[in-house]
Amino acid sequence: MVADSPTATGFRLAGVKRVYEAGDDLREVFERQLSDETVSVIIVNDKVLARLPPRVRARAEDSINPIVVSIPDKDMLDRGGDTLRALVKRALGIDLAGE
Repeated sequence: MVADSPTATGFRLAGVKRVYEAGDDLREVFERQLSDETVSVIIVNDKVLARLPPRVRARAEDSINPIVVSIPDKDMLDRGGDTLRALVKRALGIDLAGE
């Protein structure tokens, strides 16, 4: 998970262990996650994905392993979009909450 601070906090509270806040080292953190063979899914919010350099963003969008799932930020969800859980389930085909 690579996200802005509010989204990262939400994922930490949900129990996600590897959460990175998008800071000045965003490019390096994201490329490290793309290259990590132990990572199979990277969840990133739209605002953070848009901040990546075009070459890194293209690599993320074309990546199969790990698969990169882009989710809306908190503001978009607050405006009546699907729940985060529904978006991840639709993108991955599984319910991460296990229900």
